[in-house]
Amino acid sequence: MSSSALLRLCALSGLALAGSPVLAADIPDYGYGAAPAATGYPATWSGPYLGVSLGGGVGNHDATYSAGGAPVAGVDGIGGEGFVIDGTIGYDAQVGGNFVVGVLGDIYWSNLGSDAFAISGGTRVDGDIDAKWGFDLLARAGIAVNPSTLLYALGGYSWEKFEASFVATPGGAAGSQEESFGGWTLGAGIETKLTDNVSVKAEYRYTRFDDADYGVPGGGSINIEPSTHTARFGINYRFGPALGF
Repeated sequence: MSSSALLRLCALSGLALAGSPVLAADIPDYGYGAAPAATGYPATWSGPYLGVSLGGGVGNHDATYSAGGAPVAGVDGIGGEGFVIDGTIGYDAQVGGNFVVGVLGDIYWSNLGSDAFAISGGTRVDGDIDAKWGFDLLARAGIAVNPSTLLYALGGYSWEKFEASFVATPGGAAGSQEESFGGWTLGAGIETKLTDNVSVKAEYRYTRFDDADYGVPGGGSINIEPSTHTARFGINYRFGPALGF
């Protein structure tokens, strides 16, 4: 291409670019406007969610060994540790700015185990007391310290099944028994959003149950009032206010 032809091409290109605003102004507006920006859920804690948690804890149980209907000995060594895993369903509502209230239910499995023994006269009774599974019906309330972080307290009703196995010596008589316990739970935690839908939490719970009697080999019974301390770390999937009710 000759130099003069190249100069003419550049000049024509410059005129085309210079005239483009005018041409654009002449194009009719059909009302489509700009493409909408992609949006997620609003920065709110409102809506239903599902979650799972994994943690551990310790048991600390009050117990008394009785024979003939009368207490005869305290039980030593009631304490133990183990893991807990749960599945949770819940609903939160953010009200009054940064105040959050909600309800939740969970079902959990645990192997919190405790060893114990009692001595009365010439008889020693050794026992293993193991948590099996349970559920909680709880309310919680908290403060959203920023759009992605919630500090909260919780409390409500708890139910759990425990199994106890006993061996009496001398003689070696043995037996086992399952009992269900109702009680209450108090706790606190922190939850942080990773995305609009996914959040993680760390939580502490103290649970105190009513007492129940376990029969022991050779006669008598052990009255047990369990309590547990657990720490749980979990992840929740939040469906957002679009599925709220």
